[in-house]
Amino acid sequence: MNKEIRDRLELIQQCLHEAPAALAFSGVGHSTNRIWWDCYREVFVAKRSRRTASLLYGSAWHLPHVHSARFFVGALRRRFSCERFVGPFDLDGPGFNDDAVIRVRLQGLDGGNVVLCSKDQGAASKAGIGYWPSDFVRREVDHAEMIEDTARGGHVPALLNHGGDVGSIYWIQKKLVPNSPPIFIPDRTIWWQHQLAVIMPIMWDFYSSSGKLIDNVAWCERLTSLWKEKPDDERHELRHLLELTQSALPDAVGGRMMLTTIHGDLSPINFHTCGGDWWVFDWAFISSMPALYDVISHPCQTGQWGDDVWDWVCSDNVADGYPEGLRGYHLIWAELLSSWWGESLTPRIFRFQLLATLLESHLGFRKDARVLAAIRSRCEVGG
Repeated sequence: MNKEIRDRLELIQQCLHEAPAALAFSGVGHSTNRIWWDCYREVFVAKRSRRTASLLYGSAWHLPHVHSARFFVGALRRRFSCERFVGPFDLDGPGFNDDAVIRVRLQGLDGGNVVLCSKDQGAASKAGIGYWPSDFVRREVDHAEMIEDTARGGHVPALLNHGGDVGSIYWIQKKLVPNSPPIFIPDRTIWWQHQLAVIMPIMWDFYSSSGKLIDNVAWCERLTSLWKEKPDDERHELRHLLELTQSALPDAVGGRMMLTTIHGDLSPINFHTCGGDWWVFDWAFISSMPALYDVISHPCQTGQWGDDVWDWVCSDNVADGYPEGLRGYHLIWAELLSSWWGESLTPRIFRFQLLATLLESHLGFRKDARVLAAIRSRCEVGG
């Protein structure tokens, strides 16, 4: 057994000992303390996990999602490998449902998260173990309660129960919602853009309830002021991003942005769809940010944007078109601007708002070394 599997097992064991209610459902199904490590899905599974896996991964969950012939062959090899399952492992403490699928995310010395899903119970339980993980789960509870009675309530899994202590373990139980992504996804980026086009209009009431419109000039002045308040090393780190934002402003004085409460981690991993229904979950990163961030967070965080995007972002002379990597996201944002507050989007306005959103994030929300390195390398070469 390698160290990574052992560390994950220790986190589950700690959760069972210190907060058994987080994982030990009662009243439905059979109990077990025995699990296996599934190398294909990178989750722990109990004896009857097929029932729950089918709900989580779709009716054809036993097949890999197809992105290319090479991917398909490699995924099939892992799926049917005789070494796919490692174990069994027997845990101490109260048992959990024997159809459980358990995902564990390690966060170094901070602890981590344990997520247990059970179709028999119709519930998903998430426990944050350690100071920061437990705090984020507590935040997720607060926001789940806040949005239950809003227009988004039908697109957020229902809150069932929660408890614990921030600083050690805090847990939340939600209704388990199905997920049936298509088996064949020829282009994951285009697939996600289609989902965003459906999600974002529903998010409008969420944004508008706490947001305010600010013109691009006032926004740039605000960002400059925030930058000046930072320590010298952080100002130096963000200098190129600030200079690009300031230089892009003269061509974007006619636009506006909504600064509001956003999801903050809108991505395929936090999205389930089944038939015509869909749900967004994991609201722990909710924050005050530009609304544009929810549109671009996934490609930006995952490093999907290539040289064409960063060359365009750092260019002093923006043409009338968009790089291929931004094209779909530009269309989504343009439609939202038009429907939300009746404004048109130009390439120059979009470039400024993209730069300003990245600067806003790095000043107070989430830093990304890849983004800063891509911008710094182009600015230094150009300078």
